[in-house]
Parts: sequence; structure tokens; C-alpha cells
Amino acid sequence: MSFVTVPNFNHPLPPNGINSVPTLAGSSPADINGSGQWVAYVGEMPITATIDRLFFRIGSATTGCGALARIETVDTATGLPTGTLVHANASQSVTITSGGADYTVTFPGTFSIVKGARFAIVVAHNSGSPVAIRFSEFSDDNSGCGFPYMLDYDVSAGFRNQIALNWGLGVSGGSAVRLPFMWPINAVSNETFRASSTPDTIGNRFTLAAPMRICGVWAWLDLDDTATIHLYAADGATSLASVNLTASLPPNALANLNYHLFASSVELAAGTYYLAVEATGSANIGLATCTFPDASWRAGSPLGGADFVYATCTQAPTGTGDWTVTDTKQCFLGLIIDGIDDGAGGGGGGGETSHVFAS
Repeated sequence: MSFVTVPNFNHPLPPNGINSVPTLAGSSPADINGSGQWVAYVGEMPITATIDRLFFRIGSATTGCGALARIETVDTATGLPTGTLVHANASQSVTITSGGADYTVTFPGTFSIVKGARFAIVVAHNSGSPVAIRFSEFSDDNSGCGFPYMLDYDVSAGFRNQIALNWGLGVSGGSAVRLPFMWPINAVSNETFRASSTPDTIGNRFTLAAPMRICGVWAWLDLDDTATIHLYAADGATSLASVNLTASLPPNALANLNYHLFASSVELAAGTYYLAVEATGSANIGLATCTFPDASWRAGSPLGGADFVYATCTQAPTGTGDWTVTDTKQCFLGLIIDGIDDGAGGGGGGGETSHVFAS
């Protein structure tokens, strides 16, 4: 392998609005609260995909209603959904009940959306008298940009660029599309553990599709004691690099996004590895995690898609058999990369590099 040095970048990208521990909330700026109202996500397809279902989570609802889940074209003159379906199959009715709940809507048939196509996912009132149906959002991520964006229509369409909806776009065959600022999750947690816990080592198993040079890690942590982050080889036992953490870095008691560099960069071939936080003190530390309605929606996660999956073990693992993998979860824990294979050294990764860190 022959590596080219690049400016440090994160894989996957962490959320950009982190504020203490992770939070899901029902949002009044993203709600259906009367006849004719709707909420929409407007974006572009990163891949050509065959769509078969839609996921959304309602954080709370005083009174439910009948609704339509639709995928529509976008009017480039107004930036609004046109009301025209991208395909005849791209609409399905759904009954939203009172209270909070997950909804998976299966379309009447599959249909394709091509890479680069602009689209709007719309959930709209269709019947009944809704009261305060609030869509769940991941409060610690937001677009903060102009595109993609979310709309909330009451008597007019309100532009919302500070909301990351708990929605997902499903792909036929049991996968999902990774879309920026769209999180198909139904729970988040600050998982606490210490050296005496079982497990005492929590992280992600991850897969690289091309060779990369890793110079450090990022982690969403609440550090009240010491810990060590290990990068383990494919055998699940050999620590290729590590960094020691202390409660005084940073000197506060809050959960933070932390960036740490290894003493030396590590060159990794394409393949599967483990990245995990090992508790080494007697007091609890916390690591942020998220949970999906089922394993298929993990592929739609902005947090590395299907390539990152929650994994735990006890200290000093001896092999992959010591790790327990939970395919419905991920940790907010990732890589800092400072080099990519240019393909000149026989690594074979030059043509694959771009999609490793695509959004």
C-alpha cells in the first residue's frame, strides 16, 4: 500500500449539535396540529436505490389522525414539494395514534429513485382532527445549512434548518439510504460503565472498504474517571493503537465530544476492526449510543451506516469470540484519518476510497 497524506478528517462524521448527553425529543416546529398540515424532508439521492418503505417516529401526540406518507418531486422555483409522486407506488396511508410510537410504512410496491434526483419525503394529514402530533428529532444534530432541509407546513411552509428528524428511507432487500441529518433511530443513551462492569469495554466493530491510515479517534464521552480507547486488529485481540483518557481532560463533569491522537498513525488494510472504550477506573464513565427499530435501519444511519455496529467485551479480549455484537445499535465513536491509499502500492484501494467517507 502507498498512502497519501491528507488533512485530518473524521469517519464517520459526528453530530454537529452535541450538547451534553444525547436526546430525542418531540418537536413543536415539526408537527401536525390541524387539517391540511404536513412535515417534509427535502434532499437529493446519494445513490440509485429501489425504495420500499419509510420509517418515522412520533415523539408525542395528543390526538392522532389518518396520514399519507409520500415521496414527491420538488418544485425548484419554490423549494416545496409539488404534490406529484416520484412514482405511482410512492404513497401509502398510515394511522397515527395518540402517544409516542415508531411507524414503518410499507409502500404498495417498490420503485427506484436515481442518484442525484431531488425529492421530498412528506408525511401529511389526510383525515381526522389531529392535535399536537410531534415528530421525534435527534436534538444533538442539525443541518445548520440551506440544503438538505426540513419543512413544516401549517398555513404556510416554514423552513427548518435546525432539526434532524428520526426518519428513514428503506431500500428493498433490508437496507436503508444514508441521508444527512436524518436519523432512523428510536432511542439514545449515555451508557455508563466502570472497570468492574460486565462488559467494561464498549465500542464499534467497523469495516473499511479501502486502506486508510488512522491517526486518532473521536468519542462522545462523559469522563468521570480514567479509560483507554483501543483500536483492535481484525483478530479482535491485538491492540494496534491506544490512547489513555482522564477525567480532568476536559476539566468539567459534562458529556463532551472528545478528539484524541495516537502516538503513531496506524495503516489499515480494507477489512474489519474494533474500536472501543475500556473503563479502567472505579467510577462510572459514559459513552453515547443510539438504537434502531431493527438492524436494517442501521444502514441509513449518518453514523457510518451498516459499516459501524455496536460491540462489547471485557478487558484484554483474546479473539473475535470475546466480542458481543448488537446489530441494532451504534456508539458515537469513530476514526480520525490522515492518509488514504493512492492505489500505487498494490493495495487495490484507490478506486474505492471515495465511498468510504461519503455522507
